[in-house]
Amino acid sequence: MRATVHVASRPQRPPTQSVNPSFARAPRASYHQYTGCRSAPHTGLPGRTAQQRDTAVGTTVKRREKTTMAYKNVSAGAGASWFGQGWSLFTQSAGLWIVMALLFGIIYLVLSFIPLIGGLAAALLGPALFGGLIYGARELDQDRSLEIGHLFQAFRESGRAGPMILLGLVPLAAGIVMAVLTGMLVAGAVGTGAAAGSRDAALGVLAGGGLTLMALGVILGIVVGALMLFAIPRVMFNAASPATAVKESLQASIGNIGAFIVFAIVYLLLSIVAAIPLGLGFLILIPVMAGAVYAANKEVFGEEGEAAATASAGSAPAA
Repeated sequence: MRATVHVASRPQRPPTQSVNPSFARAPRASYHQYTGCRSAPHTGLPGRTAQQRDTAVGTTVKRREKTTMAYKNVSAGAGASWFGQGWSLFTQSAGLWIVMALLFGIIYLVLSFIPLIGGLAAALLGPALFGGLIYGARELDQDRSLEIGHLFQAFRESGRAGPMILLGLVPLAAGIVMAVLTGMLVAGAVGTGAAAGSRDAALGVLAGGGLTLMALGVILGIVVGALMLFAIPRVMFNAASPATAVKESLQASIGNIGAFIVFAIVYLLLSIVAAIPLGLGFLILIPVMAGAVYAANKEVFGEEGEAAATASAGSAPAA
């Protein structure tokens, strides 16, 4: 007998019903088609057009951008004329300028007697105090009165002291470099003298190395001058960040290299003269230098900087 095998037949699927085209579900649009955004989904904002989104993003980027100011090119003779303007500002209130310079020197002298941190504090406070002198020069130039309190103007304006103190890192770094080089020179001279068993050998190393160290000190001083010449008034008057101010100062100094060299030479010569009468000449040179730096910043960075400076003066608290 044959076995009969029953195979279950597969049920037939019901015929596909037609769907009214008006109720057919349209394919889902992709994120990029929906928002019009070409970037990653997290940057898109549904409900905004691409133009609105780009405008919002562009506004945010502009707020984060650091403002930079273009400098002007001046002749080499301007470097000397700045000191002439500084002298003119000094003569308008010579007695008060000398008192402020004396107070400036006393602060440095007191700090120098503090072990370990005294030199550090002097280097960091230097730009802030000198910025106060530059502020006083601007007050005289704009037909206002000079005050002793202007010396501490960086500490009287909200948010100004911190950036000005940060500028002190530049001369502080230069001082550390010179201290390290001096230590290396002395150690090398002692080692040479001990190895040769001769005092004359050590003195010879000190003499030769001292000249080299002096040359390096001059070069380092020029670099620091280029970094700081316009940086102090840029931070003091225009609230520029220290990094931006130092960068712009270097660019302006290189762009006006002739005026900068003349300015440095005149300052060096005046420093020699000021040091002769027991250093008392610096009571005059320091205010004149502040006026010269103000004049340099005014001419090189132009009226835009002066407009910002005037706004800053209007917002400064009354003494």
